[in-house]
Amino acid sequence: MSNLIKTLNLKERAEEDIYFAKLDRELIEKLHREAAASSHPDGQKAGEAGTREDEEQPDEATNTQAG
Repeated sequence: MSNLIKTLNLKERAEEDIYFAKLDRELIEKLHREAAASSHPDGQKAGEAGTREDEEQPDEATNTQAG
């Protein structure tokens, strides 16, 4: 009888381990999706300042306003 109880306890523990491992994987995947969605197409993360190197920067001499 004791062997049956040990087996049932092991089975229950294994089922819990499988459940929580699946839950962990789903949460990690969600974090990865959110991180990918929050990054900008040019590779910068949200909130980072700066410009891409291939973008043309306006020349200050051509941006002067007459007035």
